[in-house]
Amino acid sequence: MAYKNVVSVKVCGRTMTLTGNESVEYITRVANYIEEKAAMLRNSDSSKNLSATMVSVLTSINIADDYFKALEEIEELKKMKGISVSVSNDGQKMVSLEEYEAVKKQNKKLKADADELTKAVEEKVSELENVNSRLEKEVSELKANMEKVKDENLQLRLKAESLENDKKEISDKNERFVIENSVLRSEKNRLETENSSLKTESENLKGQVNGLKADNEKLTEEKSNAESSNEDIKNKDVQIEELKKELENSAALYDELNKKFGALQEDNIKKIAQINHLKSMESRFLEFEKKMKEQKEIPSETGGKKAPSQTGQNYYKRI
Repeated sequence: MAYKNVVSVKVCGRTMTLTGNESVEYITRVANYIEEKAAMLRNSDSSKNLSATMVSVLTSINIADDYFKALEEIEELKKMKGISVSVSNDGQKMVSLEEYEAVKKQNKKLKADADELTKAVEEKVSELENVNSRLEKEVSELKANMEKVKDENLQLRLKAESLENDKKEISDKNERFVIENSVLRSEKNRLETENSSLKTESENLKGQVNGLKADNEKLTEEKSNAESSNEDIKNKDVQIEELKKELENSAALYDELNKKFGALQEDNIKKIAQINHLKSMESRFLEFEKKMKEQKEIPSETGGKKAPSQTGQNYYKRI
């Protein structure tokens, strides 16, 4: 049998569509009655913390209570209804036919209303039971999801603590690298200053050696020109020997300075290589720290999390 009336109503705080053969006004009145009973229960101080399932169950119980009380009232009305009676000659009470028909008609109407209310309550109880079953299933699923989320949050906290420890260790290493880099830069500046000084001194020595060579050539020329005078030759020879010794000393000093200069250049190259290495490590650390910050800014609302990066571990191995 097809239903002829479809009505959208709000029952127990939920909007739903009801169908039936009764009038729209009647279906709406029944739904409003159930909603009023549920609202009274939700607004009471003793029921504020109840779940939607419990509110639906208690509303059903209250409606059933109203139904049975209505039946009792009907029975009382049947007993207490004022019906005029007459007494026959033989002493028996007589009821007029019109009054009997009126009472019978009223009782029939009350019974029909009670039957409709009973049917509506039974349908609503069945519907609420279905809603209750669905809500219990949803609650069970929500509990399972909550446990899963708790486990995921625990794993995320552990990963966050591990990342914080890694960050602290990297920060400590970076501080040590900055100190070492500062020391190496100071050493580099000192070596560059010393190197510049040695270059200047080497140039001066070269000039002295060239001057001594010129003096030696000049003295040699003077010796050849002064063969006529033995005394002058002897003096020149003495001067030449002294100049030779001075030249040898200067040459030895020049060689020693050249060795020092070469050693300083090698040491300088090593220090520059160390400084370049530290700059490369500093660039890697800044890139790693940037990735760490990007990982921390990933939102956690969806529940899906990226696996922790292994960049920190590879970074330590490269060091």
